[in-house]
Amino acid sequence: MTNLAQPESAFVPMRTNIHFIQGQRRRFALAALADCLFYDEYVGISLVIFAIALAACSLATNQSTLERRRLLAAGLIFVAGLVPAIEDLNALSFGFVLLALGVAAALLTNPGVDSLADRARALRGLYLFAPFRLIRDAIGALNLPGISSGIAVWVVPVLMSCIFLMLFASANPLIEKWLSAANSGEALVAI
Repeated sequence: MTNLAQPESAFVPMRTNIHFIQGQRRRFALAALADCLFYDEYVGISLVIFAIALAACSLATNQSTLERRRLLAAGLIFVAGLVPAIEDLNALSFGFVLLALGVAAALLTNPGVDSLADRARALRGLYLFAPFRLIRDAIGALNLPGISSGIAVWVVPVLMSCIFLMLFASANPLIEKWLSAANSGEALVAI
């Protein structure tokens, strides 16, 4: 007797990493906030707002490893570093914001660091070595199978939908008139 069931190897469930997706959302939100705050604007209180958003994202990312004592210390250091930039933004207050943000992030993300020398090493690793690791991480993020499956999942249906809409519009003269009016900027008048 013939078995008409689908073989097990043909169906592979797609696994998604929810932490990666949440991280991507935070990155895009921070990029949009930075664009809104800094593009063609005077950098003043917007630096403080962006630093608070950056610290909040760092806090949300590391919720599982938080200790109350470290959180309180990091918050106090962070607020103390932001006070000069709230008053007046200059090179010294910008340095305080960077230092406070780095120390707070090092306190929150490194739970095993207790001594002052270890904290200084963590801060050095954050500001001196992390930018060079960014290049390696960016190359590692270019996952060819993930990119190709993303193209198959999103681009192909969108492309096919656009082709369908173009054919549908060319078959229906009323929709074609609306689309031509939309291209000329008179869409609201025509509708």
